[in-house]
Amino acid sequence: MKKQTYDSEIYNESKKIILNENYQKGMGKNTSNIDNYMIHYFDFGRKRNKNKIYIQSQLHGNETFSTLVILELKKLLEKTPNRYFNSFIRLVPRINPYSWHEYLYNGNGRLNPANGKDWNRSFEWGQSISDNSFDRNTTLSNLTFSLIKDFNFIWDIHTPENGIEHLYCNHFSTDKSYFGIENIIEYGEPTIYSLDEACTRLQKQLNINEAITIELPSHIHAQAKNVLFWADRLYRELISRGFVHLKIDNHVPITRKFRVGQWVDYYADKSGIIQYNFELGELIQTGAELFNIIPFDYINDFYPTKNTFEGYPICIRSKSMVDKGNWVVRVLKVDRYEYSTT
Repeated sequence: MKKQTYDSEIYNESKKIILNENYQKGMGKNTSNIDNYMIHYFDFGRKRNKNKIYIQSQLHGNETFSTLVILELKKLLEKTPNRYFNSFIRLVPRINPYSWHEYLYNGNGRLNPANGKDWNRSFEWGQSISDNSFDRNTTLSNLTFSLIKDFNFIWDIHTPENGIEHLYCNHFSTDKSYFGIENIIEYGEPTIYSLDEACTRLQKQLNINEAITIELPSHIHAQAKNVLFWADRLYRELISRGFVHLKIDNHVPITRKFRVGQWVDYYADKSGIIQYNFELGELIQTGAELFNIIPFDYINDFYPTKNTFEGYPICIRSKSMVDKGNWVVRVLKVDRYEYSTT
């Protein structure tokens, strides 16, 4: 329900969109309902404001911790008086109900079962935005575009398969606190059609100031205290950047050391059981053994994979067994260290 105060353009409201297989160009309209999948979103602040920030989560259905955090952030924004909003904020706690449904019943949250495509490789904007296909990846891509096109700050919240917090951005800036996340990946070529990459690729066309992906930690349980901790971090980031005009009580400036670089993925050369030789976030030297594979048919043999540079493992495969060619670990290859006080 729209809450009207002294300014009729101040919003504190929720909406929903119904997805269906015939859902094509009429984005946001409840057409003939086949799947009855709904996307709920919540708007706060002034639509006419210059700064408009879009925050979504659960693009991958298995990444439920991020959804809990966004729902808790929603509670914090609902308690914020309307006069303190210096921006227009849209929250989408669950952007992909297709994937959520698939994960619930089939245990697959990352890939579209119809074509094996990663849900976060769907955003081929500029190539297929007017595609007439009824493919769910295309439907999701076009729908997300309709929700996002009027916003100039994009935060896509994820939870890695099994990892520590890290962040993807096009360019690191020392004047931002980045939610206190110290592992920063600057992405570039090749084009992978993820949401943040697609927004950056069309930055001028969409008038986007920033598009980032935030990976919340998944090596911790979704306890209430952990959910509250990360919701508070997001809320404080909105305040520190001036999107919400509030003063943080007892704020003490903190100097952080950021690890900024590229990601490198390692894959299994053999099928077998994985044995890791590191802790997540630990500095791994060049030449150190990252992990061993113990093959199923030669239980006494170990096949090591060595690290080819100094770096920090940030996420690993959640399953302890692996097939040849499968992904095992992602490592942050540090190009430089940056310091920021906020």
